[in-house]
Amino acid sequence: KLNIHVTREYFKSLLRKICNKYGKKRSEVGIITGARAELYFDGRWESVSFDAIEELAQKGTDIIFIEKEGIIDELKPHADKYGVAMVNSRGYLTEYAHDLIEAAKESGANIVIITDYDLSGANLASKCSQDIPWITMDNNTLEYFGLQKDNTIVVEATNKKLIERVEEIIKEDVRFADLDIDFLRTNRIEINAVIAQVGDLRFWKFIMDKLQQLYSTRNYNRAIKLPSQDLGSDETDPKRIKETHIPYKRHCASCCRRD
Repeated sequence: KLNIHVTREYFKSLLRKICNKYGKKRSEVGIITGARAELYFDGRWESVSFDAIEELAQKGTDIIFIEKEGIIDELKPHADKYGVAMVNSRGYLTEYAHDLIEAAKESGANIVIITDYDLSGANLASKCSQDIPWITMDNNTLEYFGLQKDNTIVVEATNKKLIERVEEIIKEDVRFADLDIDFLRTNRIEINAVIAQVGDLRFWKFIMDKLQQLYSTRNYNRAIKLPSQDLGSDETDPKRIKETHIPYKRHCASCCRRD
């Protein structure tokens, strides 16, 4: 009637403005959207939906948010050994992903965000509170692996319209103080490119080294498989007890060797 073309994006933008104006989340006014992020832990994928946040927040000694699809598939065999959970945010953090971060922090999880070294990655990380560490494919990471900024890992930048936004966050947030803004104007380095050079095992060691630097302690109770609650099963079965305690023994040994 008013000659307004109401697209999905237009509707979502208006909805976001209204919720921000009144300090409300969409879930608080009864609008429950589909899950766009997924959490992987101990061999299982689960959608980060409104109803699942509190349960998922209890999983993993550490929770790694990775923006790129497919990276978790390469890393999950290693994560399984250490009781680490990973979240695929599909390129951006949804409202539910932010809720998961807050719930996981309150429950005692160690949290990091890993992104490409580009404008989009910096923008994504900036939307989280400043106490959430950001890991990216910057000069420090390249130095760790002994890599150079050459044409095997550097590609042309995308989302160049974010340059002004990133220039702002450099001034506002200490996590981005060392960004090479001149490099990011025209270039980017993807996680995939680094893994292609060093392999998934070495990249996982890099992640674990960073987690140890950022968080000196972790709650391994979050990674223990609890016994079955099936009253018809025999919890005293030696085989079941052994299966229950294997993860604890594995994670505890890893921790004790370091501490």
